[in-house]
Amino acid sequence: MAKANRKGGTAPATPATQPTTATPANAATQQAAPAKPTKAPALVQNGVQRPRAGGLCAAVWEITEKLANGGTLPTIGAVKVEAAAQGLNPTNVSIEYYRCRQWHGVRGRQPKPETAVAAQ
Repeated sequence: MAKANRKGGTAPATPATQPTTATPANAATQQAAPAKPTKAPALVQNGVQRPRAGGLCAAVWEITEKLANGGTLPTIGAVKVEAAAQGLNPTNVSIEYYRCRQWHGVRGRQPKPETAVAAQ
Protein backbone atom coordinates (compact mmCIF):
# COMPACT_ATOMS: atom_id res chain seq x y z
CA MET A 1 0.00 0.00 0.00
CA ALA A 2 1.45 3.39 -0.95
CA LYS A 3 1.65 6.15 1.64
CA ALA A 4 0.24 9.61 1.07
CA ASN A 5 2.71 12.46 0.93
CA ARG A 6 2.21 16.06 2.17
CA LYS A 7 0.92 17.34 -1.13
CA GLY A 8 -1.89 14.83 -1.18
CA GLY A 9 -0.40 12.47 -3.75
CA THR A 10 0.94 9.04 -3.12
CA ALA A 11 4.60 8.28 -2.60
CA PRO A 12 6.26 6.01 -5.12
CA ALA A 13 6.74 2.44 -4.02
CA THR A 14 10.16 1.84 -2.47
CA PRO A 15 11.90 -1.48 -2.01
CA ALA A 16 10.91 -1.39 1.66
CA THR A 17 7.20 -0.95 0.83
CA GLN A 18 7.07 -3.39 -2.09
CA PRO A 19 6.06 -6.95 -1.35
CA THR A 20 9.00 -9.32 -1.64
CA THR A 21 8.78 -12.19 -4.02
CA ALA A 22 11.46 -14.79 -4.28
CA THR A 23 12.75 -15.06 -7.79
CA PRO A 24 14.92 -17.98 -8.82
CA ALA A 25 18.01 -15.72 -8.90
CA ASN A 26 17.35 -14.34 -5.41
CA ALA A 27 16.58 -17.78 -3.98
CA ALA A 28 19.84 -19.19 -5.33
CA THR A 29 21.96 -16.40 -3.83
CA GLN A 30 20.24 -16.63 -0.45
CA GLN A 31 20.77 -20.37 -0.15
CA ALA A 32 24.35 -20.61 -1.40
CA ALA A 33 26.20 -18.40 1.08
CA PRO A 34 29.83 -19.57 1.14
CA ALA A 35 31.17 -20.63 4.51
CA LYS A 36 34.06 -18.62 5.97
CA PRO A 37 37.35 -20.49 6.02
CA THR A 38 38.47 -21.42 9.49
CA LYS A 39 41.94 -20.53 10.71
CA ALA A 40 44.31 -23.28 11.67
CA PRO A 41 44.77 -23.47 15.43
CA ALA A 42 47.91 -21.77 16.68
CA LEU A 43 50.60 -24.03 18.04
CA VAL A 44 51.53 -23.34 21.67
CA GLN A 45 54.53 -24.93 23.34
CA ASN A 46 56.26 -23.95 26.59
CA GLY A 47 53.80 -21.07 26.96
CA VAL A 48 54.79 -19.46 23.64
CA GLN A 49 52.54 -19.27 20.59
CA ARG A 50 54.24 -20.00 17.27
CA PRO A 51 53.68 -17.28 14.62
CA ARG A 52 51.52 -18.06 11.64
CA ALA A 53 53.33 -18.83 8.39
CA GLY A 54 53.96 -16.07 5.89
CA GLY A 55 54.75 -13.18 8.25
CA LEU A 56 57.95 -11.42 9.21
CA CYS A 57 57.96 -13.08 12.64
CA ALA A 58 57.69 -16.50 11.05
CA ALA A 59 60.59 -15.57 8.74
CA VAL A 60 62.86 -15.11 11.78
CA TRP A 61 61.75 -18.47 13.18
CA GLU A 62 62.48 -20.13 9.83
CA ILE A 63 65.99 -18.64 9.78
CA THR A 64 66.62 -19.74 13.36
CA GLU A 65 65.44 -23.29 12.71
CA LYS A 66 67.29 -23.48 9.38
CA LEU A 67 70.56 -22.56 11.09
CA ALA A 68 69.97 -25.01 13.96
CA ASN A 69 72.73 -27.61 14.09
CA GLY A 70 71.54 -30.98 15.35
CA GLY A 71 69.01 -29.52 17.76
CA THR A 72 71.35 -26.76 18.98
CA LEU A 73 69.96 -23.36 18.12
CA PRO A 74 72.33 -20.83 16.53
CA THR A 75 73.59 -17.69 18.23
CA ILE A 76 71.76 -14.40 17.92
CA GLY A 77 74.66 -13.02 15.87
CA ALA A 78 74.33 -15.71 13.21
CA VAL A 79 70.59 -15.16 12.97
CA LYS A 80 70.99 -11.37 12.72
CA VAL A 81 73.50 -11.70 9.87
CA GLU A 82 71.15 -13.94 7.89
CA ALA A 83 68.14 -11.74 8.69
CA ALA A 84 69.98 -8.57 7.64
CA ALA A 85 70.63 -10.20 4.27
CA GLN A 86 66.86 -10.61 3.91
CA GLY A 87 66.17 -7.03 5.04
CA LEU A 88 64.44 -7.87 8.34
CA ASN A 89 64.21 -5.39 11.23
CA PRO A 90 67.00 -6.15 13.77
CA THR A 91 64.79 -5.39 16.79
CA ASN A 92 62.10 -7.79 15.58
CA VAL A 93 64.80 -10.38 14.89
CA SER A 94 66.00 -10.18 18.50
CA ILE A 95 62.51 -10.47 19.96
CA GLU A 96 61.45 -13.36 17.75
CA TYR A 97 64.79 -15.18 18.19
CA TYR A 98 64.30 -15.30 21.97
CA ARG A 99 60.64 -16.29 21.60
CA CYS A 100 61.75 -19.13 19.32
CA ARG A 101 64.29 -20.23 21.95
CA GLN A 102 61.56 -20.26 24.61
CA TRP A 103 59.28 -22.26 22.32
CA HIS A 104 62.05 -24.85 21.91
CA GLY A 105 62.56 -24.96 25.68
CA VAL A 106 65.97 -23.27 25.74
CA ARG A 107 66.35 -21.11 28.85
CA GLY A 108 69.24 -19.03 30.12
CA ARG A 109 72.73 -18.79 28.72
CA GLN A 110 74.07 -21.55 26.56
CA PRO A 111 77.73 -22.55 26.25
CA LYS A 112 79.49 -21.14 23.23
CA PRO A 113 80.04 -23.66 20.44
CA GLU A 114 83.86 -23.43 20.78
CA THR A 115 83.66 -24.00 24.56
CA ALA A 116 81.36 -26.99 24.17
CA VAL A 117 83.75 -28.68 21.73
CA ALA A 118 86.84 -27.94 23.89
CA ALA A 119 85.15 -29.24 27.08
CA GLN A 120 84.55 -32.67 25.56
